[in-house]
Amino acid sequence: MSNSSRLSNRLTVVTTTHLLPSAPSTYILERTVRSLRGRLGVAECEHLIYYDAPKGGGERHLKYVRNLERLCEKYGLQLLMREAVGLKGNYLNAVDAVTTPYMLFVEHDWHFCRSIDVVALLDVFDKYEFVNIVRLNKRGNDWHVGWDHIVEPEDRIAEVQLTRTSSWSNNPHIVRLAKWRHDWRAIVGEGPGHGADGIEDKLYWAYGKDIFTEGFRPAHEKWGSFLWGPINQRPVIRHTNGRGAASRLVEPFAKVARSTRRALRRVTDRLPDRG
Repeated sequence: MSNSSRLSNRLTVVTTTHLLPSAPSTYILERTVRSLRGRLGVAECEHLIYYDAPKGGGERHLKYVRNLERLCEKYGLQLLMREAVGLKGNYLNAVDAVTTPYMLFVEHDWHFCRSIDVVALLDVFDKYEFVNIVRLNKRGNDWHVGWDHIVEPEDRIAEVQLTRTSSWSNNPHIVRLAKWRHDWRAIVGEGPGHGADGIEDKLYWAYGKDIFTEGFRPAHEKWGSFLWGPINQRPVIRHTNGRGAASRLVEPFAKVARSTRRALRRVTDRLPDRG
């Protein structure tokens, strides 16, 4: 079985987006898709784009939808537009809708800095049922300030290196959907939630409560939350913060880059074939 079929049969990519300050440009989202495919090799996997459309729409929204449709056609993505349901509503919809056993979740504004052997990681998910979520780290795994206040090297898995962590985060991750449906869905509930409040905070604090009452090791056995790489792993992702006002400044440079690529292609096409 080829690596592409070993991926596409097991993994679905899910990306959420909304009306960014840089909209109607889709440059930030396209940069994430290109980075994701280049570093993780998941181009053959089904990739769902959830657009959290604003109530009332508007001209900028309509232009963004048209640009999203063009982007999805270019890369073979599937666009799902839902009105004002937030990250939580779209994430949970994906949990219900995805038919593969695992989901790679990434919001629209992440850059992947290093390559990851996703096939090998999915093999680990298949083999070790205690692995439920592997998060790609935006800091060194030994960074104890913030969410990952307890980290330990995972010594039961030889195939890839992972680090046990005391946190749960929405940052880009691969997750076992059976765990979501069986345990975590009941924790986050069906009510509305905004940003991290809907999913991340609820699971983080529920996990923390189990750590406080049971101890880290027993709680981790139940939660199965890991960081990619060994304890000294350098960051593999970088947040580009598409919500920031500065993202509006990106589009002029993106237009220059696109024009330059088109000009180079025209020059290359005119060159004689030396073969």
